[in-house]
Amino acid sequence: MFDPEAGKLHHGDRGDVPESEGLADGFGYDFCPFWKAKEAELTHCLRLADWWLAALEKVQSNMGHIHQIGSGASYSSGSKARRLHRLISEASPDLPPNGFFDCTV
Repeated sequence: MFDPEAGKLHHGDRGDVPESEGLADGFGYDFCPFWKAKEAELTHCLRLADWWLAALEKVQSNMGHIHQIGSGASYSSGSKARRLHRLISEASPDLPPNGFFDCTV
């Protein structure tokens, strides 16, 4: 994963995985299972990150302000109850209303 703030590539928590390993019990070809980025690739990643941040700023400046009204909880409007908007990870057949929910994919 590329970290644009640090300008470096990192592989997250590797646990006990070694940086490199040698074949044939260490007597053979030495290899690294992780991608080693070249300077040109890191420069390209930095340019992409700068472009993306500029695009986000442009979108946010065009959007203006967003005001959310209400808590997003389910409510009754007359006799028809609205379903909650949930993440798929939050869904369960035991949750109200009767396991039905709205989800944007």
